[in-house]
Amino acid sequence: MKKIDLVAHHTPQELQRRYRYCKDAQEARRWRVLWMLSTHTPITTIMTTTGMSRTWIWHICKRYNALGSSGVKRQQQRHVGAHPILSEHQVALLTATLTRPPREGGRWTSKKVAEWIQRTTNRPHVAVRTGWVYLCRCRATPHSE
Repeated sequence: MKKIDLVAHHTPQELQRRYRYCKDAQEARRWRVLWMLSTHTPITTIMTTTGMSRTWIWHICKRYNALGSSGVKRQQQRHVGAHPILSEHQVALLTATLTRPPREGGRWTSKKVAEWIQRTTNRPHVAVRTGWVYLCRCRATPHSE
């Protein structure tokens, strides 16, 4: 693995301050790695102290060099997640539909809601778990015939 030098975005004292006062434990570990690298602590000591692998330490350093302070923050928070299957209008339609008994008869179940979503959205497959999520979201109570 290539040796990577730390870009001086912050002084070692500032890195230590950020490490010590960081509220997020995972982010604090990343600041600690950077602080230890800035004080020329041997990589084996950093690995032992933080419990991180040499590869992970290299990735933290590389991201910090490229992005500065923002590279230390948790990167997963930038991902918004998947788009909802149903629009607001479709959720309102489902809520209204759930006030009546299902057309197949019986009670509204996760499977029946998933099938309704599948028909409404023209999707080839909707998981039963998704039916459960929307059943709970619409706060439906099961109806029997």
